[in-house]
Amino acid sequence: MITSVEKLPLNSPAEFNLDQNYPNPFNPSTTISYSLPIDGKVTIKIFDIMGREVESLADGIQTSGVHSVIWKGTNMIGNESASGIYFYNILYNGKSITKKLVLLR
Repeated sequence: MITSVEKLPLNSPAEFNLDQNYPNPFNPSTTISYSLPIDGKVTIKIFDIMGREVESLADGIQTSGVHSVIWKGTNMIGNESASGIYFYNILYNGKSITKKLVLLR
């Protein structure tokens, strides 16, 4: 027996998803898109191959829907990051997805 029904907002994605960045490889910037089925806390960070945090692109409550952020290939203080492999991670309502991207200078 169903005791409650959670209604999704109109035009809301059915599930949490993180798309592959585009373009990849990239220079000078790349777009990272993601889908949120319900409102929630979102954190998006870029990490280098050693697992060190390079940049934080989002940190806060976001509404349901399709969103995107742009990484300009810089670190937290605005300096250009070196060419190489990086990882981007989204943490949303306790769920985490990580994908790889390549920066070519």
